[in-house]
Parts: sequence; structure tokens; C-alpha cells
Amino acid sequence: MTTAVSLVTGVSGAGVGFQPPGSNSNNTPATTAFVNNQIAYFHATLPLSGVTGGVYNQASLGSGCTFAILSSGGVITGIATIVSGGANYVVGDMLVAQSGNYDAVVRVTSVNSGSVLTLAVVYGGTGYTNGLQATANQIPPGSRFVPIFGALTSNMTIIIANGPSLTFSRSPIFANNTSGAFTVTVLLSNGAGGTVGTGVVLTQGSNNSTAQLVVTDGQSDVWKVA
Repeated sequence: MTTAVSLVTGVSGAGVGFQPPGSNSNNTPATTAFVNNQIAYFHATLPLSGVTGGVYNQASLGSGCTFAILSSGGVITGIATIVSGGANYVVGDMLVAQSGNYDAVVRVTSVNSGSVLTLAVVYGGTGYTNGLQATANQIPPGSRFVPIFGALTSNMTIIIANGPSLTFSRSPIFANNTSGAFTVTVLLSNGAGGTVGTGVVLTQGSNNSTAQLVVTDGQSDVWKVA
């Protein structure tokens, strides 16, 4: 038996809809596969490897950056070239590479008047094709597990995105596996390039031994869960 479906006003498409991977959202009707993808994306593991300190900002205000990737076995191993530097980026912005399985993360390491000059691979992801051109988008909010590895030579700040409490309240887990006598602090973005609240300083350890659950309302601060 075939059942007619009436779409909600403002929603495009007809019949069975299709949505691209979880980092993309539009008004096309969602499939079961898309919903499952969204759930998995929200709870994915995001390793931060080889860190030495500085800012790791998940709340970038930049747009328009595209780049060609180098990959091996589906994993991004480097950036071949910056195709378009875009605008309004700052050093430390973390971005998702919009191709492959939409799970690789790069970090802005230098800019010129807000245009990206260089990127570093934070997490190589899966399913990427060598030489493919990718667009860099902001990391969507999620309750991810974030293990952090590296030898710190300065303090490290992780800034997570803010927004309406209904969609930006979440409970990520961070594991500070770094070495070096410096701190790793998680702060909430204020949506304008700065931060709000006092944040959480992560206890240093190894092998995820000091993994810490934190919560945020997406509006005022980040808090440690006892």
C-alpha cells in the first residue's frame, strides 16, 4: 500500500527524501539512514593528536575555505594546496573536511587578513580520495569523546560552539593525555570570537585515565561533572 505524504510548509522535495552526511543540514525530508548518521556524528570520537598548545576553536566565524587534499588509504595525510582562503578565519579554527565520510578535521595554522594560508591535519578521517578538493565547514555541536595527545610547550585552549540551549546543550567527554607542565582548558564560545564563563581545566593523565565528562547549556559556561 502506498501512502501519500504531505510535506510541512517550507520543506522541499517529494516522496522519499535524501540528506547528505551528518555535517550538512537542509530542509530536505530525512531518511532513516540520515537520522542514524546524525546520531553517530553527534557522538563520534574526535582525537586531537600532536598538540603542542595554543587555541583549538570549534566555533569558527570563517567561511569559504576550500583545499585539495593528500590522502592514503582514505585518510587525509596532508593538504596539497589552499584553493580558496575564504574570509574571517583566525589561527586555531578547527574545520571539518566536507567530503569522504565527513569526519576529517583540519586546523588553521596561518592567515592573511582572515584568509587561510595554511592548514594542519588534526584527524585524518576516513573515505577521502587523494587530490580531491574539499570545503571546510565549522564542526557541528555534539557530545563527542575527545582524547588529546601531544607534548605541550604552552597552555592549550579548546573552544566549543555556543548557541540555543535546545540544540547546543550537550555533554562531551575530554581525556587530557598530554605531557608537559601546561594546562588544557575547555571554554564556551561567546559567538563573537571570544569566550564566556570560566571553563574547565582538564586533569592531565595517560591512556584516558583522567577522562572528564563536562556539560554546557550552550549559553553561559562549561562545567565539570563530579
